[in-house]
Amino acid sequence: KTEEILMSEIMLTTKCVAKRLNISHHTLKIWRTKGKGPRYLKEDPESPQSTVRYPEKWVEQWQKERMI
Repeated sequence: KTEEILMSEIMLTTKCVAKRLNISHHTLKIWRTKGKGPRYLKEDPESPQSTVRYPEKWVEQWQKERMI
Protein backbone atom coordinates (compact mmCIF):
# COMPACT_ATOMS: atom_id res chain seq x y z
CA LYS A 1 0.00 0.00 0.00
CA THR A 2 1.31 3.42 -0.95
CA GLU A 3 0.72 5.93 1.81
CA GLU A 4 -0.31 9.44 0.88
CA ILE A 5 2.58 11.63 -0.25
CA LEU A 6 2.22 15.27 0.68
CA MET A 7 3.37 18.00 -1.69
CA SER A 8 5.70 19.34 1.02
CA GLU A 9 7.65 16.08 1.26
CA ILE A 10 11.18 15.99 -0.09
CA MET A 11 11.37 14.12 -3.38
CA LEU A 12 14.77 12.92 -4.59
CA THR A 13 16.00 12.25 -8.12
CA THR A 14 17.61 9.01 -9.26
CA LYS A 15 21.04 10.68 -9.32
CA CYS A 16 20.60 12.03 -5.79
CA VAL A 17 19.56 8.64 -4.39
CA ALA A 18 22.41 6.89 -6.21
CA LYS A 19 24.88 9.33 -4.66
CA ARG A 20 23.41 8.72 -1.18
CA LEU A 21 23.73 4.96 -1.66
CA ASN A 22 27.21 5.27 -3.21
CA ILE A 23 26.16 3.47 -6.39
CA SER A 24 25.82 4.58 -10.00
CA HIS A 25 22.49 5.91 -11.22
CA HIS A 26 22.59 3.11 -13.80
CA THR A 27 22.71 0.51 -11.01
CA LEU A 28 19.72 2.15 -9.35
CA LYS A 29 17.79 1.99 -12.65
CA ILE A 30 18.61 -1.71 -12.94
CA TRP A 31 17.43 -2.27 -9.36
CA ARG A 32 14.09 -0.65 -10.28
CA THR A 33 13.58 -3.08 -13.16
CA LYS A 34 14.33 -5.99 -10.81
CA GLY A 35 12.16 -4.74 -7.95
CA LYS A 36 15.17 -4.01 -5.71
CA GLY A 37 16.18 -0.76 -4.07
CA PRO A 38 14.05 1.89 -2.43
CA ARG A 39 10.42 2.38 -3.36
CA TYR A 40 9.76 5.15 -5.85
CA LEU A 41 7.02 7.03 -7.67
CA LYS A 42 6.52 7.67 -11.38
CA GLU A 43 4.43 10.51 -12.73
CA ASP A 44 2.98 8.13 -15.34
CA PRO A 45 3.56 4.43 -14.52
CA GLU A 46 2.61 3.47 -18.09
CA SER A 47 5.32 5.59 -19.70
CA PRO A 48 8.94 4.36 -19.72
CA GLN A 49 10.05 8.00 -20.08
CA SER A 50 8.10 9.19 -17.04
CA THR A 51 9.94 11.07 -14.30
CA VAL A 52 10.97 8.93 -11.33
CA ARG A 53 11.15 10.42 -7.83
CA TYR A 54 11.99 8.91 -4.49
CA PRO A 55 10.27 10.25 -1.37
CA GLU A 56 13.15 10.87 1.04
CA LYS A 57 11.40 9.07 3.88
CA TRP A 58 11.12 5.91 1.73
CA VAL A 59 14.84 6.00 0.96
CA GLU A 60 15.69 6.48 4.64
CA GLN A 61 13.39 3.60 5.63
CA TRP A 62 14.95 1.34 3.00
CA GLN A 63 18.43 2.16 4.35
CA LYS A 64 17.38 1.52 7.97
CA GLU A 65 15.96 -1.88 7.04
CA ARG A 66 19.35 -2.90 5.63
CA MET A 67 21.53 -1.77 8.51
CA ILE A 68 23.39 -4.48 10.36
